[in-house]
Amino acid sequence: KLQFLYLIGSGKGSMLRSVLWVLAAHAAAACTRDEDCSLNGVCAGGGCRCDAAWTGPSCGVLAVQPWSGTPAYGGAKNGTEGFSAWGGVPVRGDDGRYHLYVANVPGTIMNWAKESRIDHAVAEAVEGPYAFQDVVLPKFAHNPHMVRQRLADGSVLYVLFHIGHGGIHVAQSPDGPFVDATPKGWSCNNPAPVWDEGDGAWYVVCNHAEVLTAAALAGPWTKVGVIPVPYNGERRAPLGDAGAVELLPCNASRGVIYEDPYLWRDFRGNWHVLFHAYEYASTADCRKAVVSAHSFSRDLKTWSALPELVQPYTAEVRRVDNTTEVMASLERPKFVFDAAGRITHIFNGAVTLASCLPNCCVHCKYFDTAMNMVRAVGQA
Repeated sequence: KLQFLYLIGSGKGSMLRSVLWVLAAHAAAACTRDEDCSLNGVCAGGGCRCDAAWTGPSCGVLAVQPWSGTPAYGGAKNGTEGFSAWGGVPVRGDDGRYHLYVANVPGTIMNWAKESRIDHAVAEAVEGPYAFQDVVLPKFAHNPHMVRQRLADGSVLYVLFHIGHGGIHVAQSPDGPFVDATPKGWSCNNPAPVWDEGDGAWYVVCNHAEVLTAAALAGPWTKVGVIPVPYNGERRAPLGDAGAVELLPCNASRGVIYEDPYLWRDFRGNWHVLFHAYEYASTADCRKAVVSAHSFSRDLKTWSALPELVQPYTAEVRRVDNTTEVMASLERPKFVFDAAGRITHIFNGAVTLASCLPNCCVHCKYFDTAMNMVRAVGQA
């Protein structure tokens, strides 16, 4: 049933514009099932009712709060011009502190494939800033993702997924020592793991957006689905190679490409993946660049996305002083959750460049010091 809301204005033209605006908003918000709301809310009365972390007509946009302007770790603005921090998300230890495991690359991340190591840094608050604690894995090690796993006997295991040095290390304390627990035959690039305590099972997204599962780290790991997205297949320097990353020429005809998956299960039991998305378009204004995308599923087998690409966040970042800053590179998305399983913060690898012509926006990360950035999430 269509209802009209008349907004009082001066003259018939103003009233007509108001009615047209309401009609357009109603049409954009129309839904018949929760998938029309990105599984980030529910379809109720023909409209989407979004969860606190999400907004927009189809609940496809993160309600990201303004950035403080201070990096969580790394970045020239934090007085650490000597290295780039890339990726990583903290877990809260039994000591009450937040422990961040993050890639450290000297200079820019141009030489990540030969120089990256994994740092352990700590902070009293989730927003940081994080102070260096120790090196968890020396070079070459990259793409860290820490999971705090509560075992059946009540003890806790800290499980670090990564690339290089095998692929999985574990410890009984966030301070280590970490020992290699990589299963035989393990091969997973850009791992996006989840330990589901209710299911008593591991899930991970990796190579070509495949979804794998296992009852234990040692496996066996089996494929349960593939997310149908145009996944990253660009040429890169081999891992550990002595050369720097090979930059491909800008060519917008390649379309939007997905990488850096982040997998999570929401408090309703639905599954989601947040991607870094990009295109090889050369532009003088990277605020228009594609940087993110979202897919969702009820069962890990059948995946959906909104009919048109709706970016959960864009390259234009609001600051607490009401200014905006363009992050030409805003990658490695990862969430922090509260005890109820609701999103509270998003971490990204970021570079504060508005453009890097003649290079594509996605390549700007190779021309300035990168930082680990954190922002609160939730409707104010």
